[in-house]
Amino acid sequence: MKLPFSLQGNPAPHPRLYVRRERFERLASITAEDPWFHPPAEATTALAEKSLDPATLPEFSGHNRHLLRARETQTRVVSLIVEFFRTGDERYRRAALAHIAMIRDWEYWSWITWKAGNADPLAIFDLSYGENSATLAIAWDWLHDRLSPEERAVFLQAIERPVRSFLKHTPWEGPRSWWYGLARSNWNAVCAGGIGMLALAFAEELPEAEEILRRVEDSITPFMEGLRATQGGWAEGVGYWNFGMRYAFMYLLSVETATGIRHPFIELPETRRSLYFPFDFCPNRQPCGFGDANGWAPLAIHGAMAQRLGCDDLVGLHRAAFRAGAIASWPNDAEALLLVSAGAGAPPPPERNAARLYEGLDWGVLADRMPNPTLYAAIRGGKMDHGHGHIDLTSYHLVVGDERAIFNVGLNEYLDSTFSPRRFEVYETTAQSKNVVLVNGLGAIREAEVRTRRVDSGPGCPGYVIESNTAIPGVNTQHRLFLLLEGRAVLVLDRVQLPHEGRFESRLHTEMDPHLTGSTVLLQGMRQRCSLTLASDRPCGLHLAGALITSPREPVQVLRWITRGLHESVIFAALHVPGEEAGEVEVASAGEGVRARVRVAGREYRLSLTSELTPATP
Repeated sequence: MKLPFSLQGNPAPHPRLYVRRERFERLASITAEDPWFHPPAEATTALAEKSLDPATLPEFSGHNRHLLRARETQTRVVSLIVEFFRTGDERYRRAALAHIAMIRDWEYWSWITWKAGNADPLAIFDLSYGENSATLAIAWDWLHDRLSPEERAVFLQAIERPVRSFLKHTPWEGPRSWWYGLARSNWNAVCAGGIGMLALAFAEELPEAEEILRRVEDSITPFMEGLRATQGGWAEGVGYWNFGMRYAFMYLLSVETATGIRHPFIELPETRRSLYFPFDFCPNRQPCGFGDANGWAPLAIHGAMAQRLGCDDLVGLHRAAFRAGAIASWPNDAEALLLVSAGAGAPPPPERNAARLYEGLDWGVLADRMPNPTLYAAIRGGKMDHGHGHIDLTSYHLVVGDERAIFNVGLNEYLDSTFSPRRFEVYETTAQSKNVVLVNGLGAIREAEVRTRRVDSGPGCPGYVIESNTAIPGVNTQHRLFLLLEGRAVLVLDRVQLPHEGRFESRLHTEMDPHLTGSTVLLQGMRQRCSLTLASDRPCGLHLAGALITSPREPVQVLRWITRGLHESVIFAALHVPGEEAGEVEVASAGEGVRARVRVAGREYRLSLTSELTPATP
């Protein structure tokens, strides 16, 4: 593969990675320039003090313990170096270098090979290798001009393992690591991005640097260009968007600083659009993605990419959402001191009755306003085509203010079963733990794919329809409509038909305290209230249960709206209204179609819908 840049004309002097020289020069005065930097500065100082002795590195246990160790070490090394540049105190520099020697001396870098008892340092190139490569690259690049010959030798010894392992497992001919070139896996960006940064940092010391970078560019091309197929969305969800895009953006920005080119992947329109993805699916800091690791907080590197692309509104959103200490997995506080610009940034213009659909990914958003909605829903279409997916097609989250009222139960820890052949027996991955319609006790199959289609039922009433006729085997037709009613309420309608009589259930999950009155539920949270009204064209009962969560956590209540008898078809309705005043909803068949009447906040809506739950032609 031909590189879009060249190292032959000598790369830029150090520091040449994702942080430019002038950013180090301002560190000593940054807190005086802008009070915003006080909390991350205090957090960086505290961590640097705690990290002066590498022997205080915690003993990690459980799933992927070596990867957790790599992240904690990277966080310590970056924090120590930033504190060194802020204070000039040599203790911090020496401590950072002691951590580098510790990385060099680890017998195992990978949890996978450790479990197998395979101590061959070239046995694998996995996430731990990618993150450790980045740590070595950053420390060398930032401290380059202050290293003694003996200290340089430690680095050169340490990089031998990742360099040789990467080249071994990514040949142009023959079998490669499974993650190489995958469009929908964070592993690609982390592994390729980490070693790519190392090749850029050690370009003069590594004869293999250009060969490594050719393979890196070849591998991440599908990853970055894959954003075109999803309009910037990320199938692995908001948590893994943070992970993958952290390393993709660090590498791409490092290429630009080291070579002076404008990297074509940064120039993609979908790269810009992707920066909005986590904000669209984490309203008011409430994570509403789908699949594993459903949690998100801003990373400074993503704000740096927003600055690079001139997205002033995103720069402002990042600063407003940033919380010191919110992310312990990476050196976010220390990087904020380097990467975040002084000044608040321009706020984005408000969007009322917002509907945002990531076509190709088929995830949609409805909100009374964006950003900072008071009523919000995230909708899941698409397919389950990656290792972090759940059986959650047609499900949704609903947020009122700054609390989730309805949410999918997800994994809150990784166990040995999480990625085993029995993964989809773990309760939190199953359809039974999601906000979906179950037919005869079953939800969608893993191989299903459903399309999300935009519809409108009048001014201020945007929505989506999901057709999922093949998602549950044996179902004749199944459609689900999500409709925002002028910001007053979110209506969810379901129409399902079977060839024979069966049992239907609409299942909803909440961490709020539910108070049931007939078919109406008042959900009481710590700060917010939400009224839920359920209806059907068949006699139903509302049942309260507890979620069968694998790992200890706060109780989750399950609202089960179940037909009392067996039927060949059903129409379900769920009306979500912020506050304590419940709305009213009635549904009925109208020939082949559906008729619904909704009353909320003194406003009545009459809906005439087709059999596919799209607005009927008058």
